[in-house]
Amino acid sequence: QDLAALALTSVAWRGTGTDQRRGRERLDAAVDTLFAGVHVVAGGARNLAATRSDLPVTVVNELTVPVTVDLVLRPRTPRLQLQRTVRLVLQPRSQQRVGVPVRALANGSVVVDAQLRTAAGTPVGAGAAVTVNIRMGVESWIVGGVAAAAGLLLVVGLVRAVRRGRRRMDAARLVVRPAEDAGGR
Repeated sequence: QDLAALALTSVAWRGTGTDQRRGRERLDAAVDTLFAGVHVVAGGARNLAATRSDLPVTVVNELTVPVTVDLVLRPRTPRLQLQRTVRLVLQPRSQQRVGVPVRALANGSVVVDAQLRTAAGTPVGAGAAVTVNIRMGVESWIVGGVAAAAGLLLVVGLVRAVRRGRRRMDAARLVVRPAEDAGGR
């Protein structure tokens, strides 16, 4: 990209339109490749069962240099409130999973637009749409179901213990051998 930028500036003063257009196209392609090296992974739909949770977002840096970017999240509907900007430092050739705190306001599906930006606000890479399925109150049903199952198991265990009673020793197993005389035979 440095060579493409230098080539563009070297032909700019000459005034040749064809060389300048080709140079600009090469520079645009180099910049696009550079920006494509840092992106958000869209992934599948995320399920949110609690009122407050973390929304996992994966960001990838395929470049050979560390990059500092802002992860900007914008929900398309007001069913979800979240921290809109998170500053990230991505190491070279790495990926980072970020948990962004969210608060669910209503049940339903929400599409959250995730975009990486520079500190100046310039978009970096392609944005991604993350689908979040909100099912508030599900955790109370799950906890209630587990508690009910544990209670049922306790009652069944108590009933079995009472019905069985104590085990008695089988008389056939107990064989009492008379003691041998010490001076006998």
